[in-house]
Amino acid sequence: MKPLDENIETASDEENGSSLTHSEKIADNQKFNVEVLKAVKDGDTLNFTIKSLKGDTEEALLLQRFYEDFEWLHHCLTTQNDISGLIVPPLPVKPEVDAKSAESKSRRQLGSDTNILIGDEFQKECQNIEKYLHLMLSHEVFQKDEHLIKFLSEVEAPTRVKLRKGIIDKLSNAVDEVRKGNHKDVDEYFQKTRDWANNYTALMKETSENYNKMVYAQYRLAGHYCHLSTTLNQTGLYKDVETIKTNRIMANFSLSLDDCKHELEVIANNDEQTLGFLLELYARYMDSVKEMLFRRTCLLVDFENANRLLEKAKPPKKQQAEEKKESTCKAFENCSEVAQNELKSFAKQRLTDSQEGFISFAESQIKTARNTYALLAKHVRVIQEIN
Repeated sequence: MKPLDENIETASDEENGSSLTHSEKIADNQKFNVEVLKAVKDGDTLNFTIKSLKGDTEEALLLQRFYEDFEWLHHCLTTQNDISGLIVPPLPVKPEVDAKSAESKSRRQLGSDTNILIGDEFQKECQNIEKYLHLMLSHEVFQKDEHLIKFLSEVEAPTRVKLRKGIIDKLSNAVDEVRKGNHKDVDEYFQKTRDWANNYTALMKETSENYNKMVYAQYRLAGHYCHLSTTLNQTGLYKDVETIKTNRIMANFSLSLDDCKHELEVIANNDEQTLGFLLELYARYMDSVKEMLFRRTCLLVDFENANRLLEKAKPPKKQQAEEKKESTCKAFENCSEVAQNELKSFAKQRLTDSQEGFISFAESQIKTARNTYALLAKHVRVIQEIN
């Protein structure tokens, strides 16, 4: 078998004889149509307003869910299902909504010397949560889970308990990853897929970080346009004909810079919501792929350990060792079968989302470029008339 990138064509619609596109299949599988309408700050967290419409009903529900409710939902979905071979859609990181985070974001966008705080409408957070719900609803296993169904069909938020995020668990996972992470796989396909996942994850994260730097640079450039526009309006005091004419040209040039500033901010915002969103999503999604492959590697190690124990087992413990070997073998084989299907589905999903993301990115670039051209052309005509 080939690694994930080279085996994408095996996951095409032609394989199962279906003429439906991937997006149409997702829509057909979903029991709910969900849309995250807005998010408002509530203390140190966000309260999301979700519009949920069940397939067999006509009236939509408006649900209020805190970010911690999504954390609890994710916990239930991943602990109440066997996820050993599943690629779990990643839960977005908790939004930072305190004043310090707002200041940090403003400095990234406007420069380290800025004293201006940028207001946040939390569009990015709404987009992340909505995509998370769509991915869960389109997943063959999670879409059937009662926790998800109740989460989207009951007005009251689920009763939850505070999740413990102990440092002991993190250290234990880190130790296991060091001990088992580099264990050689018996299957060439999964070994190549693991190598691909490690390299691709690092590249995806680097690309996402560099792309965000470019977006922040666009915001800062828009701020410099504003400073230059203000400076051009500080004209001289002379009222002779040439000075008045120059002042009119400078005033119009200032207005053109204001328009450029606005359009550049639109470009940066669109870049962030299209390609930036895609890169950040799959940087996190690749971590889920690596986690699934690591769980399978752990099952492989358990199976090999059971084999060695059986070889060394004395007659009184022979039967127990055989049962251990059979159970670990079955768990490993089941995980491998599920994992292979998950990787094919993930490859298809990644290609579809990438196509949609690039199309949205290109369309927004073209639309904004046309608007900018029209505005600048208007200012050029005005300046020509002044001359």
